Amino acid sequence: MSVVAANRQRKIKVNVGALKRSVENMTSFLGLTGKELGLILTDNVEIEALNRMFLHRKGATNVLAFPLCTGKGSSGPLLGDIVISVEKAREEAGRAGLTLMERLLCLTAHGLLHIIGYTHEGSSREARKMEEMEKRLIIQAKRIA
Repeated sequence: MSVVAANRQRKIKVNVGALKRSVENMTSFLGLTGKELGLILTDNVEIEALNRMFLHRKGATNVLAFPLCTGKGSSGPLLGDIVISVEKAREEAGRAGLTLMERLLCLTAHGLLHIIGYTHEGSSREARKMEEMEKRLIIQAKRIA
């Protein structure tokens, strides 16, 4: 699995290398070998523009997921991109009593699951299934080699 990370914001310091290794642990746990995932760290201004452009929603959001294939069994090598507002993540981390890295891991897990077909829209069963898998991914993410 290859994770291509780009930090397009400069306001908040992020250990991109550690985050990238954590995401690689998540994808390995999911069996996503031979795939490529983009991870883009940005600010509220850029994510608000993306949110408006692609989802027709106003305001900054914490994470956006752009799948390039559908489902775990897709044969394409490119999974898609996860875009995270580091500003929004820091705000949420502070309110939840988390470190910035912990919040980034939560958002990355959430975006990754959307990319491979999980959803929390619809039934509460689907939402619970996604929430449980997020927890499992975060545990895997913390197993940094």
